Amino acid sequence: MLEVAILKVIPELTQGQFDALLALAPAEKQEAIRRRRVFRDARNTLLGDFLARSEIRRVLGIDCAGVP
Repeated sequence: MLEVAILKVIPELTQGQFDALLALAPAEKQEAIRRRRVFRDARNTLLGDFLARSEIRRVLGIDCAGVP
């Protein structure tokens, strides 16, 4: 079975919101995201990572409240 998850990207994501989310990501992911030269690319990479992690947890039934 194929499932599709869609994330509406908020173009108005502030630098403060971005920084708060980035702080929740693993160190390796933070480094990769910081290397992005364009903010839009960094934002999309960060949000994509969170979407993937969220969907994996949902599909596997893993309850990790508060864990990125």
